[in-house]
Order: sequence, then C-alpha cells, then structure tokens
Amino acid sequence: MRNLLVPQRPPQTITASPNPVPAGEGLGTTTITWNTGDGTFGQVYVSADGGPEAPFNAAPSGSFTAGWIQVGQTYEFRLYAGTEHATLLSKTQVTRSKIADESFSFSQWAVRKVLRKAVSFAAMRNATMRQIII
Repeated sequence: MRNLLVPQRPPQTITASPNPVPAGEGLGTTTITWNTGDGTFGQVYVSADGGPEAPFNAAPSGSFTAGWIQVGQTYEFRLYAGTEHATLLSKTQVTRSKIADESFSFSQWAVRKVLRKAVSFAAMRNATMRQIII
C-alpha cells in the first residue's frame, strides 16, 4: 500500500478584532480580516440581527474597518467564494459590550468624570483647560 500525500487547502477565515467591541460612547469599531485561503476572489457580506445581507468588501484577502457597531445588535460577517454569492466559506459574529470593562478602575472613572466637568465648566466660562486645571 502506498501513502499518498494530498495537499491541504489553507483554511478560509474571517475574524473580527476586537470582538466583542468594547463599550463606550457613540458607535463602536472593529476590524474585519478575511482570507479565502487559496488566493481566489471572495466577497464579504454583513447582516445585522438576521436581516438581509449587504456587501461589505471583496478581495481574496484583506482587512477593513466597520465603524458602525451598535450596542444590542449582532452582526454576522460572511465570506463567500467567487462572485456568485453562493458558496459560504466562513463566518463570524460581532457584538458590542453594554457595560464598560470591569478592569476600568474607580480612579480612572473619577479622573474621567472630573475632566468632563472641567470641560463643561470651561465651555460655560469660555476658559481654557489650562486655566481651570492650574
């Protein structure tokens, strides 16, 4: 009996980083990275909460930023082979944290709160941050 070596195709991948997207004000941002694994053309589509898919990007591999991630929604990014939008190669889901990271210390929170008040006060008085902090 002979052993035959069958070349393995590199894995087709699609990932998101960071995932979950950290909590914060405004919209969140994640970077989607994909690879068809063999250099052939691929298309990336996105769906929010199981809704219809929309084109996101297209290339054999790449990275692209999604700067519109909202709290409470689940986004699924899907990598398809070729241009037919028929053969699913890989997928990943992206969510956004509702609360800030627990490692955020009380002192960091306090400094942020004081600075926000100082900025608000400065805006009301037409003063600069330097004038307020000194």
